[in-house]
Amino acid sequence: MIPGGPALAGHALFKWTVFGVVPVPRLVALVALAVLIPAGLAVPPVALPGLAAACAGAVEIWETRSHPAVLASASGEAPVIEPGHGG
Repeated sequence: MIPGGPALAGHALFKWTVFGVVPVPRLVALVALAVLIPAGLAVPPVALPGLAAACAGAVEIWETRSHPAVLASASGEAPVIEPGHGG
C-alpha cells in the first residue's frame, strides 16, 4: 500500500494539473486504500500487498474499459492511413 497510494495520488495530481480533470477511478482507489489501513491490523501482512495490488488492478481495468481508443491501440489495431492523405 505504501507505493500504491502515492503513485495513484501522484498520477491523479498530474492529470489534474495538466488536463484539469481528476480521474474518478484513481480517487476511488485512494479511498479504497485508505479503507485498507485499518484492515492492515486484521489481515495477515502477506495479504495486504495483494489487496493493494487488487485496487491498482481494478483502476487499470476501469480506466482501460472507459477509454475504447486505448483498447484498440493495445490490441494492435491502428488506423489505416492511405497514401497521399497526410501523415
